Amino acid sequence: PVVIDNRGGAGGEHAADLAARAVPDGYTLFFGTPASLCVSPAIQLKVPYDTLRDFAPISRLVVNSQIIVSLPGFPATTVADLIQAARAKPGGLIYASAGVGSPQHLGMELLKARANIDILHVPYKGGGLAMTDVLAGRVQIYMASIPGMLPFIKDRKLKVLGVAGIERSNVFPNIPTIAETVPGYEFVGTWYGMLTQTKVAPAIIARINAILNTTLKAEDIRQILISQ
Repeated sequence: PVVIDNRGGAGGEHAADLAARAVPDGYTLFFGTPASLCVSPAIQLKVPYDTLRDFAPISRLVVNSQIIVSLPGFPATTVADLIQAARAKPGGLIYASAGVGSPQHLGMELLKARANIDILHVPYKGGGLAMTDVLAGRVQIYMASIPGMLPFIKDRKLKVLGVAGIERSNVFPNIPTIAETVPGYEFVGTWYGMLTQTKVAPAIIARINAILNTTLKAEDIRQILISQ
């Protein structure tokens, strides 16, 4: 049996802390993301765990590319159009994020730095609140992972301006990556990985790694992940 223990809050810090302090017997695994493992330790003065000291990586599972979206009526249809509009009116465009330090925030700030543009950042207390104002037209631009945006895109409530991943998305193969317009832009977005405690025996980690890699190659599993 497998027990899923969802511990929300603080960008995943609560879950990471619980996982870091678990008995290192290989029976407690941590489904980690960059939010708790990379971003929080980088921007917080103190977190209750040390990513490199406390966690042993087992396997990366899935990578979700971030995309830039806007309402269908927004004049820009590409990242190049967005950059041109931002340069024409510095600080006149607004983008929403799920909060300071979120992937949306970091991805858009990287675009601003690489393209030398000024777009106003409005952080929200979560992606749901941000999406409400995006759909209401109160902000023009939003960067988010594909799964959460897909229903709105299919219903033509949002359109895609660009993909933040290193490669084009298999969901939107005709949409260029941001890097195709802005050389040097590289933002992986959100990855999901399986980890455990560093004191777990290497043989156990290797065994779980092999099982996960075999499972991820199964076509039925791949299709389920792609559809989601």
